[in-house]
Amino acid sequence: MIEDIVSLDKLNKICDDWANDCFLNFWDSVSPKSMSNFNPAKVKSFLMNSLSSTITRGEILPYIKIWSFQDNDVSLSGCCFTALVNDMTGDKIFKEVLWQTKGHLANSIKEKKILIKLLNTAEDYARKAGFDYLILSRDPMRHKLNKDNLLNINNHYTRKDFRVTEITYSKKLK
Repeated sequence: MIEDIVSLDKLNKICDDWANDCFLNFWDSVSPKSMSNFNPAKVKSFLMNSLSSTITRGEILPYIKIWSFQDNDVSLSGCCFTALVNDMTGDKIFKEVLWQTKGHLANSIKEKKILIKLLNTAEDYARKAGFDYLILSRDPMRHKLNKDNLLNINNHYTRKDFRVTEITYSKKLK
């Protein structure tokens, strides 16, 4: 069952559910390779602070939405999106912040189905809430692309020591 996380106590519980032996390795593995590793304590602090602000202010842009897939009161997976306005266009966007599958990448059919259900929940919410775009990103190294081409991009930015760190997808909702 998918649960909308709307309390700090519930968020604390699901963060505890996600913290297992694989947790630190997971955050290391999903960190952008050209940047610092994600820090699980900082991730949790960011989520707690963002949800606290959302609880205080309500769903007034910007805000955060967190969902958890629960089974027997244990979070098997979750996702988090931020709701904001693009300052350059005025479009309301609903942008993915993180996905979590108990300290590892989804590798079973069950886990992949859970993530699809979470994605569908986020998209349905974004449509009903009147967002213009849903935005997702993916680490290029975790993508089914020709990795050699990604690693061999040669342009002004790469010559200045920039690296490709994510591929962004947007879906028009209106």
